[in-house]
Amino acid sequence: MKPHVLLVDDEPGFRDLLSYELGRASLSVSTAASAEEALEHIEQMVFDVVVTDLRLPGMSGIEL
Repeated sequence: MKPHVLLVDDEPGFRDLLSYELGRASLSVSTAASAEEALEHIEQMVFDVVVTDLRLPGMSGIEL
């Protein structure tokens, strides 16, 4: 079973690039554009790792 990563970043280009690279490293990747969206994912699924930008609109990556 592949490790599952939640990637949280408000910049679509960076989020897409990092998601692609993590997928190439044989990881299962889910993405979110905000901390609030990430919390919705976390309520529905268990992740092995969360990688988040620290500066997000609304709730910060630290608060997440």
